[in-house]
Amino acid sequence: MSPRKAAEFKGYMRAGIEKGKDGYQGQIAVRQAKLQSAAVANLALQGAALAVGQAYMTEINDQLGEIQEGIAAIQRDMRADREAKLEAQFEKLQEYASHYDEIAADPARRQVVLNGIENIGVGTLEGWKFQVKSMELFGGSLHGEFMDDRTVVAKDDEFRLRDREATAAYVLCAAAEQVAVQYSQDFSPERLKMERERANKRLEECNKARSAAQVSLDDRVERMVGNIAAIPEEVDDGYERQNPIFDAVHDAAALANRLTPLVVIGEGRRKTKLRKKDLHEAVSKESPVKDIADAETRVIDRLDFAYNKADSILVDEQGIRFLKKRNTESAAEDEEK
Repeated sequence: MSPRKAAEFKGYMRAGIEKGKDGYQGQIAVRQAKLQSAAVANLALQGAALAVGQAYMTEINDQLGEIQEGIAAIQRDMRADREAKLEAQFEKLQEYASHYDEIAADPARRQVVLNGIENIGVGTLEGWKFQVKSMELFGGSLHGEFMDDRTVVAKDDEFRLRDREATAAYVLCAAAEQVAVQYSQDFSPERLKMERERANKRLEECNKARSAAQVSLDDRVERMVGNIAAIPEEVDDGYERQNPIFDAVHDAAALANRLTPLVVIGEGRRKTKLRKKDLHEAVSKESPVKDIADAETRVIDRLDFAYNKADSILVDEQGIRFLKKRNTESAAEDEEK
């Protein structure tokens, strides 16, 4: 493609592709001035939409593959009549994400998928709400009567399990919404704003339920009795074996030193302190849902920039990049996002 100045190209920056011995190479730059950014997104950026959409669906499909174990855990907690529905929704969502390019090319099939995604979205939202409620009920179970140390440790394990299941439910729910956006091809500022609000709402729900459980569980860990006494491990004192009699005398003396009241009580306190420290650290960790929610928000921001703010695309060996021209007093600079 060579630079042209025909009337129909007026308003566009030139687009150049040089043909080398190995085929077409170089880069394409496209800009349409005198149009609002939204119009440019719908026109100049359409050439990249399919490629970007397929990459987006691949990313979602990868995320779905990583939560399969978590989905199975959610199924075990939910009633039997819901298990089949959740499994079907999960598999269908994987199918829609992995076959996006094929389905999107058929308008009739694409509309069928859009209708199906609407139903999946309701189901995945139900799964998410179930996890939030489960965390709230778990927090409530930490109040009341005394718990022995073994029960507290079991509650700590359950807390971490709830975290994993909530993360899986969040990914599934968010993926359903993201696939719906891609198939609907609705990247308007209003739609993306709604997606941000949904992501923020899910994170707030999770934080509220999880924080209450964290405080109660942390208090339970602090009140653990722990080891009243413990025998410290044998320490190598450098003694060299000589004969059975001397060796027996040495071993008896070493054992006696390890069995004095002060030593066994001190060892019990030390082990209790270390155990509590490990449990406190496990309980105080930030929710893994936050990382997933932050990643979802970044994806929404990228889509918003590409479809509603960018006024140029750059295609080169590094892929497709969206640019926005920024005017300053000194010069016009391209800001890439």
